[in-house]
Amino acid sequence: NAIINIDVQERNVKLAEEVFNKTKIKYENGVGSSFEVLQSDTELQRAQGGYFQALYEGMISKTNYAKAFGKL
Repeated sequence: NAIINIDVQERNVKLAEEVFNKTKIKYENGVGSSFEVLQSDTELQRAQGGYFQALYEGMISKTNYAKAFGKL
């Protein structure tokens, strides 16, 4: 479950990066607004936070598993 969550969050980050990059290009070409850039940047940061949270939870799960089976 933790591994699946990490994978999902990693895909979310990649998608948010794509959206941010495209939004930034639109802005640079004069067809997008600075608000859209800021909004997509915020979403990218949120996705990155979700990814790091998933990594943390994965480490906790791994540690708890090791403790439960006496390997730690």
